[in-house]
Amino acid sequence: MDASHQNPSSIPTIHDFLENVSARIAEGMGAEREAAVTEKLSFLKDHANTESQGTIDSLFSYIAVAHGLHRASHDAIVAGRSDWDELHSLAQLFLSYAVADIGEYAILDAHGQDEIFH
Repeated sequence: MDASHQNPSSIPTIHDFLENVSARIAEGMGAEREAAVTEKLSFLKDHANTESQGTIDSLFSYIAVAHGLHRASHDAIVAGRSDWDELHSLAQLFLSYAVADIGEYAILDAHGQDEIFH
C-alpha cells in the first residue's frame, strides 16, 4: 500500500516524531554513551553552526534533541551521575538553535520572504 492510501491514524504525528527522537537521545546519552547518538548530536551542531537558515526539519530535530537531553539530564540526576549539568547545558544549546531558527523565520516572514509559512 502506498503512502497515499495509508490509514491516517498509522501515519506518525509530529508528537510521535518528537517523542521517538527524544527517547532515543535520552537512552543514548545514558552512562554508556552511544556513538550513533553522539554522532547525530555532532552533525546537528555542525549544521546549526554552518547553515544560514534552518529548515523545519532541523527546527523539529533541535527541539526533540533538547527534550531528550533534558530527559537524560534528569536521569543522570536520579542516578547520581555528575554529568547531568553537561547534559542540561547541551540541551539548552539545542534550544538556542531552535529559537534562532524561529527568529530567522519571523524576520523572513515579516519581509514576505519565507515561503514555508505562506
